[in-house]
Amino acid sequence: MGKSDMDESLVSNEAVPTTKYEELSDLVQTRSSVRDKIYRFVQNIFFRIATLILIIIDCALTVIDLSLGDKSPQDQDIIDIVVLIFAIIFFVEVCLRIYAIGVDHFFIDWYNCVDFVVIIMSFLITCIYVNVNGNSSYAKLIVLVRLVRVMVLVRLIRVVTEPKNIQKGVRMVVSENKRRYRGDGFDLDLTYITPRVIGMSFPSSGSWAFYRNHIKDVSKFFDLKHGPDNYKIYNLCSEKGYDTTHFHGRVARYPIDDHNVPTLDQMMKFVEDVKEWLGQDERHVIAAHCKGGKGRTGTMICAWLIYNGHFDECKDVLQYFADRRTDTSVGKKYQGVETPSQARYIDYFSRVISQFNGKIPDSKTVTLKSINIEGISTVGSGDGSDLSASILIDRSETFNLDFGTETNCTAFYNKAEDILIITPKNCPVLKGDVRIKFNCRTKSVPRAYEDCAFYFWFNCNFIECNSLTIPRSELDNPHKSKTWKIYTEKFKIVCNFE
Repeated sequence: MGKSDMDESLVSNEAVPTTKYEELSDLVQTRSSVRDKIYRFVQNIFFRIATLILIIIDCALTVIDLSLGDKSPQDQDIIDIVVLIFAIIFFVEVCLRIYAIGVDHFFIDWYNCVDFVVIIMSFLITCIYVNVNGNSSYAKLIVLVRLVRVMVLVRLIRVVTEPKNIQKGVRMVVSENKRRYRGDGFDLDLTYITPRVIGMSFPSSGSWAFYRNHIKDVSKFFDLKHGPDNYKIYNLCSEKGYDTTHFHGRVARYPIDDHNVPTLDQMMKFVEDVKEWLGQDERHVIAAHCKGGKGRTGTMICAWLIYNGHFDECKDVLQYFADRRTDTSVGKKYQGVETPSQARYIDYFSRVISQFNGKIPDSKTVTLKSINIEGISTVGSGDGSDLSASILIDRSETFNLDFGTETNCTAFYNKAEDILIITPKNCPVLKGDVRIKFNCRTKSVPRAYEDCAFYFWFNCNFIECNSLTIPRSELDNPHKSKTWKIYTEKFKIVCNFE
């Protein structure tokens, strides 16, 4: 279905990008690559901690210098050299911070102003003092130098204020190379996916706020950037909520478990809600978040982009979201929808729009005839005897199987073809959303998402020809390259139904 086939009312709610990879230059803070690298350097957690340690050492040396009284010329020379080195280091550090943050934003904070004055005075007086040592003016400078050295103690204020910069460094480490919004005094893990749709990490308080967006900063950002009445927040976390008054009560919640999938009904209600809100006023924007602002957030935003006519194909919208969310100048790590089951449900949703005219099909029931696991010889015991599985049916009923003890199933391993064939016994009829989760008792097999070896979700309405094949690349957990020594390229699961 092309864009021209979409209902015009859907497309008119939001401007369609001119290309899949449109740069939103008016909304994403553009910075020179040099300035951006310097910013990340001075906000790096290790740089901030090192700076704090140097400040404490400098202040300790000042106390020692002032308390010793008369010193030998050799001792005084050593102290002077150390003082000069520290003065130069702090002068360079403050210049880098001013350039990276910007003059306007640097001098907003009073402690930055005090720090700047002390550093500049200390640097200039120390340089003059070292150069006139032994001259007639030397004695006169001693009093001034000692006064400046006392002023250096004022920098102990940084012991209190520096943790804020360390906190920024921690947040940068946690957000990795996700595209951040830096501008107007903000530095947030927040990305404009389109001019009116924003993806971000969890707006936090308490201990979470130390390494994620602080909810007060996020609230302030939206109030200043878009106006108190022009934004709506979508919380996609099932595991955590917050005080919605920070966002004037306009928070809609669509609970989805981490590393899992929404229901098709949730996806449809979400896009209809977004359509209604954006359609009320051209100034309206929405912001969706989960915990990291990547998997569940990307799943729902991709659903909106398909529903609104931005994209037709699942692979295209996934690539677009990843391109918008990933800051390639910082790192190459993929910051899009990574869990294969989530991508599968985006594809289901695109088919609902294109094949079913936006209507979720009536629930279909199927009977699970067999589960075939191919290429299992490198997994655990190699024959599946250490594996078990749980089947979550329609998000409510659970059916458990153990392949080793043949609980609720029979298990046959064909060594010649390296296939484990599982035939369930008394398995309930499958319907709606189904998750099959596999556990392995062998410790060498890694447990990752869902604290299991591997798993996958599917919807019974989209089973074709009574068979579903899930290759390694589409299995949750084995899709990660770090597991491929255990899960070879031949590893896949084939489910047969009737």
